[in-house]
Amino acid sequence: MSSIDGHRLVIVTNIPSPYRLHLFEHLYRIMRPKGLSLEVMFMAETEPWRYWRFDSSRWGFPHKVHWGLHPYWRGIPFHINPTILYDVWRRPPNWLMLGGSWAMPTTALLAVSPRWVGPRCLKLWWLEANERSMKYRTGLVAWLRNWIVSRADALVLPGKIAQEWADSSLKVQLPKIWLPNVVDEGIYRDRVEKTRVYSREIREKYKIPQNEIVALLPSRLAPEKNIVGLLKAISEDWPKGLCLLIAGDGPLYHHIAELIKQTNRVKMLGYQDTERMIELFAMSDLVILPSLRDPNPLVIIEALWAGLPVLASINVGNWPEAIEPGRNGWLFDPTQPQEMRKAVLEAVAVGRDGLRVMGMRSREIAYERFETSTVVHRFLDQLLNLS
Repeated sequence: MSSIDGHRLVIVTNIPSPYRLHLFEHLYRIMRPKGLSLEVMFMAETEPWRYWRFDSSRWGFPHKVHWGLHPYWRGIPFHINPTILYDVWRRPPNWLMLGGSWAMPTTALLAVSPRWVGPRCLKLWWLEANERSMKYRTGLVAWLRNWIVSRADALVLPGKIAQEWADSSLKVQLPKIWLPNVVDEGIYRDRVEKTRVYSREIREKYKIPQNEIVALLPSRLAPEKNIVGLLKAISEDWPKGLCLLIAGDGPLYHHIAELIKQTNRVKMLGYQDTERMIELFAMSDLVILPSLRDPNPLVIIEALWAGLPVLASINVGNWPEAIEPGRNGWLFDPTQPQEMRKAVLEAVAVGRDGLRVMGMRSREIAYERFETSTVVHRFLDQLLNLS
């Protein structure tokens, strides 16, 4: 019998989300034949501006949505879950992986207090750290964040930018495990590809000319996403042949609607469920993400699997792994309007055929770096080596 038989991984995270559920299902299926067990503890069912709806009875992995208190401050939830603390104390796992946010009282308490987990449990902070997306880079909040994170035994990080933050900010250099964000290839590769056959009909439904370049911007409509900045950068002399689709909802919806009411080159679609997003990816030529702050956006990984080039801000946390400038996309400084405009014009100048070729490189990168089974196997190998 292996020395790891019966070892247990508990993941504590804030809420269920499509991409996390996809990861947990694969993790559970790969761990089980190895004699390892997985349990996921959710701090809440949902949070504001999250429209996902799930049937938890269909989830294959062991899980529980725990009771808790959920105060909000400046729109940020702070989940407090006594039952998670109790369950971890009552039955400490071999590995305790803490996600959601370092500032959640539940995960922060688990990280800093050895009483909750016992001496044989390895605590792992699962972080999408991105210094460019942090409101507080110095001062008391930054000190507290670094102190809480340093209480862990290791870090689980998605890529280079998170590693750079850890290396430069934490006084204690902790072991690092790599876990890039993944999405469901069956949706964003297979179903998008099948739907692409009907892209002409989809464009007709949205009243978009067949020869136009369609740029898709899937995002929450919030200040940090910089949609207003992008529109101002390109609206005075709109790039010829470009149609911009904005898919999402949020507090700036009416403000953005007011900005674009004089043009027919921008379409606001509101929140779009998965079925509608499949159509949008299938008929689009590229994806744009102009964020000022965006720790590790999943939409970039979705775009790669959909075979689309990406035009993205240097502030998004996964661009080093996902974007090869000039080969499958472009990068720009979101605080520089002329730089944003230049990148958009370069993308339009490539034309639809050129963008299609760049999209093929996006798909190759998805296979090389974000294939779910490969990512999960590598993560488990690193976890076992840590032990």
